[in-house]
Amino acid sequence: MFLGSFLHTIDDKGRVVLPSTLRTHFANSDTLIISPGLQGQLALTHPDEYAGLLHREAAQSMKLSTARRVRFLSYEATTVKLDKAGRVLLPEKMRESVGIALGSEVVVAGAHTHVEVWNPQAFETERAKALADIERQVEREEREEEIGS
Repeated sequence: MFLGSFLHTIDDKGRVVLPSTLRTHFANSDTLIISPGLQGQLALTHPDEYAGLLHREAAQSMKLSTARRVRFLSYEATTVKLDKAGRVLLPEKMRESVGIALGSEVVVAGAHTHVEVWNPQAFETERAKALADIERQVEREEREEEIGS
C-alpha cells in the first residue's frame, strides 16, 4: 500500500526521486507504468497492478464508455524504468500536460495502489476538495443519526 506525501524537485533531465517508503513497493520490478490521472496528476503503477486495473475495467461492463476508458488507459500509458538512485523519468509530454516544468517542485504522493506525481498547486486544490467531501459526509451522517434517534 502506498501512503504519504512528499515534496521533491524535478531535475534538469525530467527525473524525480521516489521516496524510499514508496520505492520499496516496486522492489521486485524496476519497470513502472506511468499514465495520466483524471484529476491532473501522473500515476506510477506497478505493471502487475496496472494489468489488473485494465482487466477489472474491461470486465466491468460491455458498454462503449468502458471500452473507451480501457483504450485511453492503454494508449496514454507508457513504461519507465526506476534507476539505481530511485529516480524515474517523467516523459516531457506528460510533464507538460500536468503543468510540471524542469526544476520545479512536485508532490509525490501515495494513493493506495499507486504513486501520484502532482503540480503542488493542483495537489492542494484536490486535497481541499477531498477534505470538503469528507466534511460533507460527516455532516450528512450526523444529521441521519439525529433523525434516527
